[in-house]
Amino acid sequence: MAKEQRTNEEKAEAADSLSTENKRLDFNYNWNGKLFGRFFTTLRVSRRYQVGQTYDIYLNGTKIYQATINDIRDIRIGKVNEWVARLDTGYSLKETLTIIKRMYKRVDWKVTFMRVILFERLGDYDKATVDFIATTVKMQKDK
Repeated sequence: MAKEQRTNEEKAEAADSLSTENKRLDFNYNWNGKLFGRFFTTLRVSRRYQVGQTYDIYLNGTKIYQATINDIRDIRIGKVNEWVARLDTGYSLKETLTIIKRMYKRVDWKVTFMRVILFERLGDYDKATVDFIATTVKMQKDK
């Protein structure tokens, strides 16, 4: 696969394998405002995620905190339900599946599992992080 064709997740997986530091998880959008909570989920297809790993969580390129993976559930995309969709993204099941399939264009959904990954934020936010997240959420709502 050519480098320019690799997904951001594949690039992160390759970088993680070379690093001894915390892994990095990037969000371009604070789906459903989930990054405000102590716990949040994310839907991914990569096998690189493992229970107990700690990640630096980034929103729009800014580190907002660290979080540890508490649990992972592997499910077929057809088993993603309205509850999972709305809690993770804030969108309906139909809209969520459209988003996922747009994000992972080259995935064969007949053989690929989705990973529902449960993270727990470590520590509290500092004021700068709260202000940054609030500003980002406002900008998302204004779009």
